[in-house]
Amino acid sequence: RGQLTTVAYHHTRGETPRHFKFDNSGQYLLVANQDTDNLSIFNFNQCSGEIKFTGNEYRVPSPNFVCCCPLLQEEDGLIPSEVSGISDSISE
Repeated sequence: RGQLTTVAYHHTRGETPRHFKFDNSGQYLLVANQDTDNLSIFNFNQCSGEIKFTGNEYRVPSPNFVCCCPLLQEEDGLIPSEVSGISDSISE
């Protein structure tokens, strides 16, 4: 206990991994691969330390930083409806 050990080595699913970040839950690892213009998502097992590729990759031009921000939901009364309407029109 209290010692780090190598569990495995994994390819980042891209070239020049510039940054990585665990999401706020600690269940996912997001990797920004700068030279292949993609963001790769991995599952992270908090008990065993095992990492598995989720199959999800997103095209992002030359990513160099990953930031995880909590999302607020309108039904929680935290976002005024006029603000949430802006995000709806952007996604269309």
